[in-house]
Amino acid sequence: MNIVYIVIICLVILFLAYSFRPNFSHYEKEKAQAQESKVPIIYGAGFCGYCTKQKDELDAANVDYVYYDCTLPENKEKCTGIKSYPTIKFPNQTELSIGKQPLEKFTAYIKK
Repeated sequence: MNIVYIVIICLVILFLAYSFRPNFSHYEKEKAQAQESKVPIIYGAGFCGYCTKQKDELDAANVDYVYYDCTLPENKEKCTGIKSYPTIKFPNQTELSIGKQPLEKFTAYIKK
């Protein structure tokens, strides 16, 4: 009979530990939002040649940026209102830059 009580107590402890485990998903979301606010965000599409050229140019120059492929379902919410590719949102600017941008606009975001 004592074994049954021990098993029940262990199961209750495991259930409580599982129920009150920390949820780190909001930390990941906050981290992504903080990252987005410090670097340019490029909204593009997999079929867009200009998007590919822009990304290749930024990668070669070691520029830090966030890229969303608006043709993917998981990026649908983030790409709301984007009508042409590439569309670039620079930090602290209210207007979006449409079309491939010159590398000089990205010099402040070169990875150290």
